[in-house]
Amino acid sequence: MFYTYILKSEKDGGWYTGTTNNLRKRFQEHNNNKVLSTKGRGPFKLIYYEGCINKKDANNREKYLKSGMGKRYLKNRMKRFLSLTGFTFLEISLVILVIGMILSLALPNIGIHKSKLDKEREIEKISQTIKYLYDLSQVENKEIILSFALDENKLKAVSFVGEEEDLLLEKRLGSALKMKDIVDFEGDKITRGTVSLTFNPAGFVEPATIHFIDKDSKFYTLSINPLTGQSRASDGYLEEEINNE
Repeated sequence: MFYTYILKSEKDGGWYTGTTNNLRKRFQEHNNNKVLSTKGRGPFKLIYYEGCINKKDANNREKYLKSGMGKRYLKNRMKRFLSLTGFTFLEISLVILVIGMILSLALPNIGIHKSKLDKEREIEKISQTIKYLYDLSQVENKEIILSFALDENKLKAVSFVGEEEDLLLEKRLGSALKMKDIVDFEGDKITRGTVSLTFNPAGFVEPATIHFIDKDSKFYTLSINPLTGQSRASDGYLEEEINNE
């Protein structure tokens, strides 16, 4: 098992993101000043970690969590923790500095940035929904079907107990984004109707690539990893080869 983890320095309040195959040992090394990149910043508190079977997946998650979209994901995922811990003086100073830079250099573009943030949040919510259903399928040991109604721009998830259907969620996407098409596990590009993904309790979801388009005809791509339930979001219309192995 490979772990992507986040530490918080109790000295300066800063965060450090890394990957390891031995989380307990690596955490001790950070606190014992044996890791060059964090030397002198301890002691540390482990505030978040994820587990992946594949090392490359763990490395990709590390890169994602360090990105702007990844940081927003963590802020939402850890909002309870952040509300309890508050901010350090250094964090407050950095926030004030960033706000000052934004106001002085980017004020005319605030509307543009807000629009982009809204789209990224919408995609991130879909990514979180997919991961949630992937985990829920295994925890409750039942098959879950997630349907994408392209014409209605809507998601619907149901589970089955025998022949009885249980509605888990139903959500229409916001006006900022529209689903353009979905490339399913057979490699077929579907632009109309409904596409359904099956979450297997054995820990597998059918692979798919979802393309979105906004009002300015800009494209976004969300690719689903069938073995982890995690999704990778990218700008642009990316043609990805579906791997069913």
